[in-house]
Amino acid sequence: MSLSKEQQLFDAAFRGELEKVESLCNDPALNINWQHSQGGFTPLYVACEKGQVGVVKYLLSLKGIDPNKPQNEGATPFFIAGEKGHKEVVSLLSATTFFFPQSGFFHLSPKKKEEEERKEEEKKKKRGKVGK
Repeated sequence: MSLSKEQQLFDAAFRGELEKVESLCNDPALNINWQHSQGGFTPLYVACEKGQVGVVKYLLSLKGIDPNKPQNEGATPFFIAGEKGHKEVVSLLSATTFFFPQSGFFHLSPKKKEEEERKEEEKKKKRGKVGK
């Protein structure tokens, strides 16, 4: 039985195989936020857990990646990287996420949120022009 491309991505991210991760991510049909059936871990989550800096940096550069996607028990990539002491990974993630201690939740950083809102406004403007 062959593994799905998502499972292959998960395994490559876990092992830190950057070239394989890049190759698999060239497939536009690939779900980069795929969650493993046991635990709900994503490829980004396991790369963060294992301290795979190159893989984390690459995955964070991909359009559509969800750096805040928690596993089944609610832990996020940022949380696990911090818990495991992977400072460089935490630094990479802190550019895209931030933590509200009161709520226990991670959210998009103000810079990233502003960027996402700007992109959404551009999409709305384009849609408005297309419809006229």
